[in-house]
Amino acid sequence: MNHFIWGIFGPGKIAGSFAENFKFAKNAIHRLGAVVSHNPAYAKKFAAQYIVSSVYERMEDFLHDGTIDAVLISHTLYKACKGDLDLPGEPISGIV
Repeated sequence: MNHFIWGIFGPGKIAGSFAENFKFAKNAIHRLGAVVSHNPAYAKKFAAQYIVSSVYERMEDFLHDGTIDAVLISHTLYKACKGDLDLPGEPISGIV
């Protein structure tokens, strides 16, 4: 079975609520695969609590993780992304 892998950008309360729902999904193809935060200790704690396999401190490393299919953005982008990022793949076209 192929899994749909989610990345978490900003492991705060919104991301925690999102991740909490994965506990209730039986035989789900969706799973959490990576989390990125400027605070490594907080990201590691989040990863341990919600069983996330990869933890990143640098946004560039997170965005170049080839296993992530979608990203939950639960962070204010203007504070997190200072400067240009080399984004792989297609640019963000909208927020759903």
